[in-house]
Amino acid sequence: MERVIDPLLADLHTEYEEANRRGYVWKRRWTLLTGHLIFLKTVALSEVEGAMTLLSDYSADDITGLKRTRTVSIVAIALTTVVLEMPPLLNFPFAISNPNTILYLLPQALVLAVPMGFTVGVFYGLRGRIVSLRSRVAVLAGATILSFVSLAMLAWIVPSANQQFRQVVFGHVSGNDGAIVMKGVNELTLSELSERIGAYQRGGVVHRNGQVLDSDPRELSYSYHQRWALSCATVILAMFALAMTQRLVAGWVVGLGTLSTFVIYYVLLWSGRAGVLQHSLPAFVGAWMPNALFALVCIAVMAAPSRRIPPPGVSRPTPGVQ
Repeated sequence: MERVIDPLLADLHTEYEEANRRGYVWKRRWTLLTGHLIFLKTVALSEVEGAMTLLSDYSADDITGLKRTRTVSIVAIALTTVVLEMPPLLNFPFAISNPNTILYLLPQALVLAVPMGFTVGVFYGLRGRIVSLRSRVAVLAGATILSFVSLAMLAWIVPSANQQFRQVVFGHVSGNDGAIVMKGVNELTLSELSERIGAYQRGGVVHRNGQVLDSDPRELSYSYHQRWALSCATVILAMFALAMTQRLVAGWVVGLGTLSTFVIYYVLLWSGRAGVLQHSLPAFVGAWMPNALFALVCIAVMAAPSRRIPPPGVSRPTPGVQ
């Protein structure tokens, strides 16, 4: 605070007051804008410096692997987000020229792109390495933070953004921008889903403003549990990727393993949903089935001894030696 934050705020205050005293309106606004950006950049750099201090005890091999994991994850998340945003934009060509619609589609793309991109980062960043306990803790800590972010987005941000996108599309198609579109299942927050599920359990029919809200209770229950399960996907898939890193070395093998992971998870995800809607699976089981199966495979892989020879320059730890 004394060395960085206080002097920075003092400079911002002085420059702003000087521009205000001289009547420079645009300079005052520019000073306010750039001052806040510099403040945020300084805080971010200070946090990075603190994080690097924590990593000072890590080995050079650990730091290299974690940095590569971070870089690949960021690139993979960005590319996956763009790919996931393209289908709805292509279905509504007018939305491409509207920056708001692209922004509204961003949250629902991110909640899928984050677990996928972070898993790619772990697969490629740590492939072929003897991953230390510290690196595992760092990766799982990052995955946990991303899972909490995903939960917040699935609980509140995604439903609101989806509803705004539906409003824009309906207003463009119907020509009535003032009409209010009724929320669907994907546009309900977690609390609204819980409230509507409870109302169905108590009375069988949900009323709001004199209207009957017709929704499938099983779909509501699945959506509720699926948001919790999907928010945990980053941690589960990261654990699975960590378990597989020592067994996958060649780039094409890693790519095939990563693609297979996503395909299998996607098939399990939609199989669970189909089972719930066809009344063959409980909502909780259908939603959590992909995470549960990947967690079981992860435990089995970690329990099995790895006979792979370490790559050149990486020595296998001697048992009993820290």
